[in-house]
Amino acid sequence: MEVINENFDAGPPAGLALIQAATVLEDDGCGNGVLSLTQGLNGQAGFAWLEDQFDLSDRVEIEFDLFIGRGSSVTPADGVSV
Repeated sequence: MEVINENFDAGPPAGLALIQAATVLEDDGCGNGVLSLTQGLNGQAGFAWLEDQFDLSDRVEIEFDLFIGRGSSVTPADGVSV
């Protein structure tokens, strides 16, 4: 099994595509680098992916921490696709 491990502490890793509002923040307030897809403003979209290809015929396991904020409207909308 191949393992891809990225933590963003050293900035964007090689081969990371950042589209629209997506960016890598150097410090999340706790000293950690983070991949931020949007920055908490209305009407934003952000996408990111690693360009490295890997064999999908074997097992694929994805693990990550996710934070979705409280939103800024009466009916906030957030979505995630992996």
